[in-house]
Amino acid sequence: MEKVEELMVYSWTLEEYLEAIKYEIFYKSVAGVMEWSLDAEEGSEETRSRDVESKYQIVGGSCRHMFECTTDQAIQDLCAAMNSVSNYETLFEMNAGDRSKRFVNRLHGKYRIGNQVYWTFISRFVARELAEKLGESFVRKIEQLPDMTRNPSLRGILFEMLFFARIGREPGLEVTLRSENQAESEKHDEWQRCGVIPLEGREVEKALKQGAARLCLKPLKWNQGGCDAVIVDSNDKLVRFIQATIAETHDLKLRFMYDCLQSLGIEQGGTWKVEVVFVVPKENLYKFRVNHVEDDFILTPYGWTRDAQVVAMNSGLQG
Repeated sequence: MEKVEELMVYSWTLEEYLEAIKYEIFYKSVAGVMEWSLDAEEGSEETRSRDVESKYQIVGGSCRHMFECTTDQAIQDLCAAMNSVSNYETLFEMNAGDRSKRFVNRLHGKYRIGNQVYWTFISRFVARELAEKLGESFVRKIEQLPDMTRNPSLRGILFEMLFFARIGREPGLEVTLRSENQAESEKHDEWQRCGVIPLEGREVEKALKQGAARLCLKPLKWNQGGCDAVIVDSNDKLVRFIQATIAETHDLKLRFMYDCLQSLGIEQGGTWKVEVVFVVPKENLYKFRVNHVEDDFILTPYGWTRDAQVVAMNSGLQG
């Protein structure tokens, strides 16, 4: 009998994608599905990197979806895979999940970090969609799996999943406010549930025509809105940009938020209130700091006072 050597194929990391596109021959071979121009100026390394980072939020570690499909095709493919799953409970067994090939091959990711191998969702897009679809109980079951909370590739994703699992369902999301004096009694705010839809002009216009008063818009690109979610409250004339993070520091890129306000047709001059809010774990409520702010005066016409708010989302059960 011939010797058989097992080869483990791991999901691609963002760093590996960025390294691959530095090679001109490879870059030209995938320019079509990446929707890149072969013009020297438009095909700069900065442009390539930005587009890869944007698409990475959707396709994650799937190099096939990154380099063989357009972004729209990848979204359709991943959504079809999620819809094809007949029993999500089998996902928690940490082996193959549902026996549908579409589910196994397209929704799971596996990464090697040091000497450890970790399972995770193939991308942030898939994780958020499943959390929104299945709710907080789905997130809890994943947290209860052996070693899940110590999985570095899942830790931040689980926090984002919890946000989307709550904001789209009753009773909404309770957050703890950060006060100037840490010794003060805790104050809380209730964020009412919102209809969660993609941050796309046609989707937003359609929802508003149907009378939706509160929307939670989820960007599909890393630079779309400059955040993880945008809450638009038509009744209170409020736009709230939200970044959910487990990090203790974060940069703030206001240009993307300005572009988002423009695309949504939000009027300048103080008619609408604009907020920028970081949602962090409770243990980071008083540790969190904004590192660097880009274009720090660009939101002034909208009445923003250059003061990002920090609130905590309790990872435990609400209520």
